[in-house]
Amino acid sequence: MFVLFWFFIGGSWGGIENNAIRDYEIKKIKREIYLKDLIKQIEAEAEVTIPDYVEIKYVEYMYDLSKKLELPTRMVFRLVYKESDFIDTIVSPRGAYGFMQVMPSTDKLYNKALQLDTLKLDDNEKNIYIGMHILKDMYDYWISKGKPDSYSWKLTLACYNAGIGTVLYYNGIPPYRETISYIRFVLKEHSITTDLSTNNYLTNR
Repeated sequence: MFVLFWFFIGGSWGGIENNAIRDYEIKKIKREIYLKDLIKQIEAEAEVTIPDYVEIKYVEYMYDLSKKLELPTRMVFRLVYKESDFIDTIVSPRGAYGFMQVMPSTDKLYNKALQLDTLKLDDNEKNIYIGMHILKDMYDYWISKGKPDSYSWKLTLACYNAGIGTVLYYNGIPPYRETISYIRFVLKEHSITTDLSTNNYLTNR
């Protein structure tokens, strides 16, 4: 009787443990499927390739944050591709670094303004967080100045590429080949829906 009792208890706990393991494995598999599907979705939407060397958690973080801040997902991923090719350790000759190529002075300013020390973010997540908030702030600024939506995005990207001081100096998009090419690439509409060969990126429309 005593042996049967312990056999029953052991068998019950063993069954519970096996169920927990099974549930964990199922969740793990579902998570892997979700992330693979997410990568495919982003690549199809942004028309860029997410390199295998990128940690998927950062791709997911970029995606989730772009949705939270209501930034166009396609634009965000094309910008990251253009800025860093998804290499988190890259540093420009001027000192900009990370996925979003944030300047150290801007990093310091936003770290304080957004109180990033209170958030549990690693260095790459902070870089992404700051970069996307810069985009959001610049867009909101130009919208508040009464600029049309599409032109506000052009001005936002011009600021991100050439600096807001340069944009204010020219009272619009600077006539720099690099900046115009940058805007053209990041804001290029999906190839399935439109042909952008005639778009003029210096117009305010």
